[in-house]
Amino acid sequence: MRITILLLLLCCNYIVKSQCNSCTITVNTSTNTNYSLSSGQKLCINGGTYTGNIDFNGGSLCVGPAAIFRAGNLNFNGTGIIDNYGDWLMTGGFNLATGVTINNYKRMDIGGNINFNGAGVITNAFPQTLILRQQVSIGNSGSITNNGFLFANAGLTTQSGGTYINATNSKTYINGDFNVGGTNSNLGYIRIKGNVNINGANVSNQCSYLAERDVNINGGTFTNAGFILTVNTTGTEIFRLNGGATLVGSTTFAVVAAPNFTNSGTVTGRGKYKIKTSTTNQGAFGNDALGITFFDESQTGSQMFDAQSPSPHSSVNRNPILNYDSNYVKLVCSSNAALLANKFIMLNAITKNTGPEIIWEIADNNNNKKYDVEVSNNGYEFVTVGTTINTLTATNTNSYTQRITANNFTHYRVKATTLTDNIYYSETKRYAGQNGMNIFIVINNKELVLDRAVKEKATIQVYNLQGVQLHKANIQLGNTYTYPIPTTLLQQQQCILSVSTPTRKQVQKIVLSN
Repeated sequence: MRITILLLLLCCNYIVKSQCNSCTITVNTSTNTNYSLSSGQKLCINGGTYTGNIDFNGGSLCVGPAAIFRAGNLNFNGTGIIDNYGDWLMTGGFNLATGVTINNYKRMDIGGNINFNGAGVITNAFPQTLILRQQVSIGNSGSITNNGFLFANAGLTTQSGGTYINATNSKTYINGDFNVGGTNSNLGYIRIKGNVNINGANVSNQCSYLAERDVNINGGTFTNAGFILTVNTTGTEIFRLNGGATLVGSTTFAVVAAPNFTNSGTVTGRGKYKIKTSTTNQGAFGNDALGITFFDESQTGSQMFDAQSPSPHSSVNRNPILNYDSNYVKLVCSSNAALLANKFIMLNAITKNTGPEIIWEIADNNNNKKYDVEVSNNGYEFVTVGTTINTLTATNTNSYTQRITANNFTHYRVKATTLTDNIYYSETKRYAGQNGMNIFIVINNKELVLDRAVKEKATIQVYNLQGVQLHKANIQLGNTYTYPIPTTLLQQQQCILSVSTPTRKQVQKIVLSN
């Protein structure tokens, strides 16, 4: 009941906030008009695609749910506020100044650098998506707070004075290194593809760190109340405390698990350490006698570490510790698995000559064991018409296609079942059927076939995954229309295809090959 109430409150809060109001300037159609916003001015972009430049001199901006925000430049000459409820797809970056506040309530995808030149604040709301495609360094008393899904495609850094907060039930995915020279508070789940480097920072973990390379604590204090797991991908990954660094296990449930472990700093508090191969202690370990279990799976000799000078405190015990894998670590911090559940970022239905196919894509599928495709004739009574089992292997994809036998339905959705048997749903969409526009690729992915029962003029637009338009063409649809893909696009491999007529629009990710 508490989970349901929380979800309702979150949903209702989003609905209440998702309207742009008190506007002094309103834009409802596509435009590249430039604006300079002074104190008391509020620009509301409620529809179309915006591609102009905006100067903030104390004013504010609201991007509505139906708008696409592709601003060329954002210049913060003073304070400014941006509330984004639409699709913010920006190829460039911008500089944040003191007094700038950015709130993302839908999708924010930034292709360029975000420079913190002052105490600017970015907040990503639950359960929305923030994508940072270039390395971002948070400094100068600036901060980013993630309450939903954050993807840092090239790494994430907090400089001295900078703060990154990964809130309860949130997820952060860092494809590069995570360098913490400022403050990091993690109450959710952080997965790092590169190294974790803690450099004189104040860091606390109350849920899960999952690192695929080394964890280096070079200075400051790392307080651990959850799980720090270094994935054993090559066997050489190491958890390392250097001189001057302190690791505090604040609860008996705190866990560090890694292939290799070296301590040249100070380890205090409570908790468990499960190490697979090589262990070295050259600093103080457990001298506060609060209760630490240290277990080296491949212990050599009678001493607790393979190499130790000095020895750990006599209160440190060597008892067997359970194995912790990445799925367990992801789910362990919350019984609210539905709140930690993955976000559907794309759902579509296409009609091929072999029948309907449902296509979906999710932010991350590691929590889920299966997906059920459901259809309905009224939008609220659904039946299952297809099931896809998630094999939970390293080669799994986040994109799925399910061919179904049902033809006579008006609505569809996808039901996901987590590893802990919690259930959550995608949005419900109306099925266009044979009378709608349906896109599919034939002839070695070199031609598009668009079915349309009514002859209409249509506009084809192709974008890369960063939102840059690569191609645009106007065509005339008949009952069947074949459109050759330009040769220059075949090098892109993955694109976003948009086809629009005076009455309909369909957007779909496509995979191209030459």
